[in-house]
Amino acid sequence: HALYSGLEDAHGTLQALEGIVRTRRRASAPAEEILPHVKAGLALAGVLGEKRREASLRNTVAILEWESGRYAQALPHYEELLALSRELGDRFAEGLALNSLGVTLSRLRRYDEARTVLEESILLNRDSGEKLLEQHACTALAGLGGALGKTN
Repeated sequence: HALYSGLEDAHGTLQALEGIVRTRRRASAPAEEILPHVKAGLALAGVLGEKRREASLRNTVAILEWESGRYAQALPHYEELLALSRELGDRFAEGLALNSLGVTLSRLRRYDEARTVLEESILLNRDSGEKLLEQHACTALAGLGGALGKTN
C-alpha cells in the first residue's frame, strides 16, 4: 500500500496497483496478500470510469476467491463481470464470464442455474466463433451430469 498511496495521479495509482497485482500473481502469492491491492484497484477503476480495467480487475478478484474455495464470494464478481462485458460489447469476455459463472453456480450446487448459464455460453461462443470457450462450456455442462434435476 505504501508503494502507491503517495501517488497523486489516479491513473498512475491504478497502473501501479495493476502492476502489483500482476507481479504478486506471477509469484504465486496467496490470495489474501493480493486481494487488498486488486480491490483497491477495482474501486479506483470504478471511480475513474475505466470499465475495461474494472472488468479485468473484477475477473481477478473472482478468480482469487474461486481458487481459495470461496465460491459464494466469487459469484457476484462474475455476475458484475458479465454485466460489464455486455456493456462494453466484448463478446469474448462475455463468453468467458458465462463459463466462469456457470462453473461457479455448479460448485454452489445451483445446478439448474448453472445449466441455463452454460447453455447460454455455448450458444454465444458458437455464434462468436470462440471454439475453445464453447468446448469449455460443453465440458462444464457435461460435468453437471447427474446433478441436473437436483433441487437448488
